[in-house]
Amino acid sequence: MRMAGSAVLLFVVMVSGAACKKKRALPGHRVDVLQFNSFSLAVPAGWNQVDEPEMVKQAGPNGRVLSPSVLPAGFTPSVLIQQLELPADGIAFMRGATAEACAAGIQKPMADQTKSTPGPSKTWDHGSFHGCDIEVVSPTDRQATRQISFTDGTITVSLVCNRDKGGAPAVDAACEAMARAVVAR
Repeated sequence: MRMAGSAVLLFVVMVSGAACKKKRALPGHRVDVLQFNSFSLAVPAGWNQVDEPEMVKQAGPNGRVLSPSVLPAGFTPSVLIQQLELPADGIAFMRGATAEACAAGIQKPMADQTKSTPGPSKTWDHGSFHGCDIEVVSPTDRQATRQISFTDGTITVSLVCNRDKGGAPAVDAACEAMARAVVAR
């Protein structure tokens, strides 16, 4: 099953991963809540909104990038949060997504495009939101990318969580907490 909106979701991952290939401090500032046009989300303690111009530009007008205030050893983690505008078939795909559909419609095209290896693929549910939670792993560097994308039929959100492929439980926990913190406005 191929989703027309998957190109949008694929683009999100590609631009967010490119900025974090090297370990470096990302200039930023603390925010408690990120406000988007149709939703807000609470930012976990220990995470800052990134101010680096290149990453802000790549996030686009509907995106924000977060990074830990204290960087762990290894890969520099980041989380790109975006409000997406998907076509009707993209929203329908997300609303009815199964783990298999997430793997075939989002994960496989993403892995093919980025020349990465697919990791776990499952659905994401929280309240009225439903969608996909997939992972791809780079074979050439330390990056793993987890993308949690979901919709309630009106609001569509994507969180792209870039972390060290060797494991980063704190980054995964923060990513999941952010996805659960999305509140419609």
